[in-house]
Amino acid sequence: MGLGLGVPLLAVPTAGQYTVIIPCHNKEGTIAEVLESVFKQTKKPFEVIVIDDASTDNSLKILEKFGDKITLIANKANIGKAASINRALDFVGTPYTLILDADTVLDKAFAHEALRGFYKESVQGVSGLILPKNISSSAQKSRLLEYLVSPQSKKVQLKLGGIWTLSGCSMMWRTKFLREHKIPTDTVVEDMDVSWLAQSVKNDENEYMRLGFNPNAISYTEDPESFKEYTSQIHRWYSVKDVLENRFKHVSKGLKAIVIWTLIESLLPLIGLGAMTYLAITGQLSLLMLAIGLDLAISTSLALYLSSKYKVKYAKKTALKSIPHYYVHRFINSFMFWKALIRPKKKW
Repeated sequence: MGLGLGVPLLAVPTAGQYTVIIPCHNKEGTIAEVLESVFKQTKKPFEVIVIDDASTDNSLKILEKFGDKITLIANKANIGKAASINRALDFVGTPYTLILDADTVLDKAFAHEALRGFYKESVQGVSGLILPKNISSSAQKSRLLEYLVSPQSKKVQLKLGGIWTLSGCSMMWRTKFLREHKIPTDTVVEDMDVSWLAQSVKNDENEYMRLGFNPNAISYTEDPESFKEYTSQIHRWYSVKDVLENRFKHVSKGLKAIVIWTLIESLLPLIGLGAMTYLAITGQLSLLMLAIGLDLAISTSLALYLSSKYKVKYAKKTALKSIPHYYVHRFINSFMFWKALIRPKKKW
């Protein structure tokens, strides 16, 4: 079934039982394509709500052309993604809500597969496999393998008893939960914050609420083209200090264990880089070449396996070409994680 949950799935809710919310700010180049992907879903939404957050480009004009296909809300002032979503929630009348970024295109079966992730009542939110929409820059090539690796990480997290975060660019939620708790507005990592909030709530049986994951729910998102945009984005993504400080003591032991695992995982590339630097300085070049060769062999095998496993639209050749970029960006990501943990970003 692809979920790695080890339990039977309930029947998928029928068409029309979910609403799509798309916050949009200056996305004239992507918003039309995103909406078309929503309209082409095999499981149709009841309603599509788009909140234009005071765009200064032609986004609003493009949205107006869709007429009664969408419910359009135009903010007079820029209030941010989280606040825009919370405003739109007042108009939702369905049991499920899909929150979608205005630069993320959905696979036609996304909604159907995401809804399959609600396999029990305690599951409050579900996300799926994210892939880069374009693969031209070094960062985008690295992201391809990063995204392909993510389902393996998510499955481990589920077995430990939690999920670090749902993917904020495309995530399905139970509307009741969002209405009661809202998307946090005082953070730059609102997707992680609301994910941890969901996993800090207990049901009537005193069990923690859960999150779900289905890699068959695929979406394609815009990724940074320049190195500066890339480092700025991951600095924001890794600015998790406030969430850890505010939510850590309230979540399950499983999610707390995932924090320790994440910290160790983020150290491994730096430890590897230090070891290779030591081998180079001490002149142990044969060992250095062996270490690099083994590392590249593992990355190559992983790229071939994962690109076949998830049957993505990219050829194996594309995944293989991404390996050198992925290899280098692992060290950058590790450094940026610790930088953001010490000095987190406070604003978008």
